[in-house]
Formats: sequence, C-alpha cells, structure tokens
Amino acid sequence: MFDDLKYNEQKWSRMVSNKYHTNHIEVNASTNLDVGTIQTALNCLDEPYADPSVIPSYIVSNKIANSYKVAISGDGGDELLGGYTRFQRLIKSRSYLENLISKGYSLYPSFLGTGNFFLSKSQNLNLAYSSYFKDEKFMKLLKISSDKIIDKIDLDLDYEPYKSLLIQDYKYYLPQMMMFKVDRTSMANSLEVRSPFVDHLLIQYVLSTGLCSNMLNLNKGVLKKYLLNDFSSNFIDRKKQGFVFDLEQWVYRNINYIQDTISEGNLVNSFPKNTIKLLSINKSRINANRIWKLYVLEKYLSRI
Repeated sequence: MFDDLKYNEQKWSRMVSNKYHTNHIEVNASTNLDVGTIQTALNCLDEPYADPSVIPSYIVSNKIANSYKVAISGDGGDELLGGYTRFQRLIKSRSYLENLISKGYSLYPSFLGTGNFFLSKSQNLNLAYSSYFKDEKFMKLLKISSDKIIDKIDLDLDYEPYKSLLIQDYKYYLPQMMMFKVDRTSMANSLEVRSPFVDHLLIQYVLSTGLCSNMLNLNKGVLKKYLLNDFSSNFIDRKKQGFVFDLEQWVYRNINYIQDTISEGNLVNSFPKNTIKLLSINKSRINANRIWKLYVLEKYLSRI
C-alpha cells in the first residue's frame, strides 16, 4: 500500500482477504522508497529496465519471501481477457475527424509528452498501437535518430484486429516487460512466482474460440461475472489501476540528486545538457517517466 490514496489499494485487498480468509500481510511501500531501496531493486536486473513498477514488485517480493517460498501472480490476465483500456481505444472504428486529429502529432511539442493522444487516433493500427510503447518525441529531445531503434512492433493483421493485438502483447509486452519484471524481482528474493493466466492450454483455448472475438466489449467480463456473487459492483467495476508508485513525487522531489547523478556519470555528453531542466517545466507523469529512464540507464552504466 501507499500513503497516497491515488495508489493505495488497501481497501480492496482487505475485502478479498476477508472474503476468502487469506493470510493477509500489508506492506507500506511509501516508507521504503529511499534511494538505497530503489538501487537495490534496480541491481537485481541485468539490463536497463525502466518500468518503475519494478520497485514495488521488489518490495512486495521481499516481504512475501520472509514467510513463503511460492506466490501466485495475475500476469497475463489483462492480455488474455482484454483488460487494457488501449484495446477498446484501438479497435473502435475511427471517424474522419479522429484521423485528421492524428495529423497533429507532428506539431506537438516534444517536451510536453509522447503525442500518444494524437497517434492513437490514426487509422493505421500499427502506428496507433506503437504509440503506447514508443516515445519518438523523447528520442527527438535526446537528439537520437529514431531509425536507430529496433522496432519489434509489427501486428499480424492476418487475424482479426483484436486477436492481432493479443498476439502482439504475448510476443512482446507480456514476456519482455511484465513477466521479466516479476521474474527478476522474485528470484532476487528467492521467491518462486507462478502465473496461472499464462498456462498454454488456457491461452490456446481462448484464442481458438469465439470467446476471443467477443472479449473486446467484456473487458475481463468473464472474471467479473464469476465474482459477482462475492463482491459488489463498486469492487468489480472500479477503475483499472497499475501496480505503480508516485513516480512524479519521487522524481521531482529528488530532481537535484538525479541531475547530479547524470551530470557526473556516463551520460553527461550523450544528450543536450538542458534536457532534464526542460522536462521539469511540465511536471507530468510522462516527463517524470522520461527522467526516470535516464536515471535508470545512468545507474546501469555505472555498474557495468
């Protein structure tokens, strides 16, 4: 749990524990977000990995390992059952006006954000999908040519669009982002994590039946229907929330430390010196994430 109510799911986790009588242990991650803990979490990775949820994942794994050796993860549920809101946004038919709005991407200032708002409205599904993962505006700020970036995003449009998105997530996003994080942070704490939703027989069943094509409007409706007898609609239909911490607060509260770390490190001559200052003008989560990426890369380079 976190002190900031925006990221605190204590209320909901207690409901689950009370209903199923589980051995419930709460961890206040806010008290552990010092520089030392963050560096310990980053050190369990053998490559620069910038998803900030690696920090709470490490803290939770560490706490679980004090009492148990095996834990269950929900990884794969969103990919299998259409839990990500981007699925709904990407599959809907786009109007002429929306496609026209997508052209505004070229005029969008790089220091404000990724431009996902514009590109996600494009009729080009590959381009729209990529906008959730790529940040070419950031590359522009760093003076890095985007043609040097290896692009692994290529939807197989031989399938229906929705199934194409699921398959792409299974090929790239789930194994290289989500499961990588849980795998490394759990192993660093000698914890074994099992993920029932990535059972290959379950995946094959969903992708080979009509359930897949009907999943778009259900938004994990299979699970929600199953839980209706146990929980209220307030629980089941609440807004989706990622496993994250208040990245903006941490980054901007420690901006001088981050600036000094990068200025004295390996990246100092790799991009314009005013980049972090420029990103600090608009103190958004997107820009905090960009600064975090530079910090993570610097800390990685400092130990290899």
